[in-house]
Amino acid sequence: MKEKPFSAERFPFLNIDLLQSRITWSVRLRWIAIGALTAAALLARYSLRLELKYPAVGFIIATLVILNIAYYLFQKLKPAQNIAWELRFLYIHIFFDLVLLTVLIHLVGGLDNPLYFFYLFHVVISSIVFSPLVSYLFAAMVMFLFSGLVLAEYTGLIPHYNIFRTTLHSDPAAVATVLLVFTITIFVCVYIGTAFMRIYRQAKSNIDQKNRQLMQADAEKTRFFRFTSHELKSPVVAIKSSIDSFIENYRNQVDARGIGLLQRASERADQMLRILKELLELSRSRNPDHEFEREEVELNALLRDVAGEETPVAEAGGVEIDLNLPEQKIIARVHRESIRKVFSNLVGNAVRYGRKGGRVSVELQLESSGRASIRVTDDGIGIAGEDLVKIFDEFYRSAEAKKKVSFGTGLGLSLVKQIVERHDGRIEVESELNRGSCFTVFLPVDGPGN
Repeated sequence: MKEKPFSAERFPFLNIDLLQSRITWSVRLRWIAIGALTAAALLARYSLRLELKYPAVGFIIATLVILNIAYYLFQKLKPAQNIAWELRFLYIHIFFDLVLLTVLIHLVGGLDNPLYFFYLFHVVISSIVFSPLVSYLFAAMVMFLFSGLVLAEYTGLIPHYNIFRTTLHSDPAAVATVLLVFTITIFVCVYIGTAFMRIYRQAKSNIDQKNRQLMQADAEKTRFFRFTSHELKSPVVAIKSSIDSFIENYRNQVDARGIGLLQRASERADQMLRILKELLELSRSRNPDHEFEREEVELNALLRDVAGEETPVAEAGGVEIDLNLPEQKIIARVHRESIRKVFSNLVGNAVRYGRKGGRVSVELQLESSGRASIRVTDDGIGIAGEDLVKIFDEFYRSAEAKKKVSFGTGLGLSLVKQIVERHDGRIEVESELNRGSCFTVFLPVDGPGN
């Protein structure tokens, strides 16, 4: 049976970085094994007084050290290769490990020493990383090496080092039993490992396929947003301009009821333009190729400006805005207009969904983690528990929000979340119905200014 060439479909969970990290891990684990083997040899010689071929054991240890140094340098100095090449490099690791382990088992007692259970480590690793065919080939290699060693010692082709004063190696029943149990154990381990990995790989492949479909659907939705925004903006502007022009020029020739209807139509056109604008901004923020032009922005001043813009609306609704800003400047490298939109949305929502006579608190702090936290707290209508998980979804508005403010796109918080995450930040919300809400934005900052 011929081994099929490597393909990403057969190994959907593998990549070069993962394989290189596994090789690096195996190098580190081998240093631990070298240290443990050295300590065991010293213990056997000076404490247990076991009769071992210490020069030969020392040669095995020295060989492992040289190989591990070569592995380490090669891994560090060579450029990254393709996955198939990295797999072959791992083949070499395991091949030499198995050969050296077989020689070591021979030197420390052969069948009489349970050190041969260490073969299982490589069998399990191969069944996880490699294809089933390669895994079974390594299992066959293990069986061949160990069986060859045991039979060679049994027949006297090579000497047996009887360090434990036992006779298992010369007992035909013991030899047959150990080899049978060892062979069954090795191949059962490979079967279990490869069966599990086959299920895992299939599940991973299905998940990746679904994820690609979701990403494609999300990209289609983004393109639809962009197309809709561009194509509908011009006719809506034309409609609004015509209505506003008619109202201005013919106000005295049309009864009040007609003018009222036209004004409502103009307001609805305004609302539609806001929706289209937010759709366009949302599609830009979702585009991974769209880069923000960042600059150093003083968050204190930006929050003060946003609060000032919202003050007239707050005063009209009987809401007080309380600013709690530190004296020292906190500087962040951000896209100014995008972050302004985040703050405007959060403060504006707190004002509009607040209670008459209520208070909106805007607080800026420099966290010990090196991030700035911006908290916008209100004592307004709050958000029900079942709505908290949905408020960042596109077009979603809670029933309480619709009762309080009839107009709204349901895009604001979704846009806020995407902007914050594009700035390597995060947003959290705590709320209780009829008790108010607290939105907290965490942003990386350059530190306090002068």
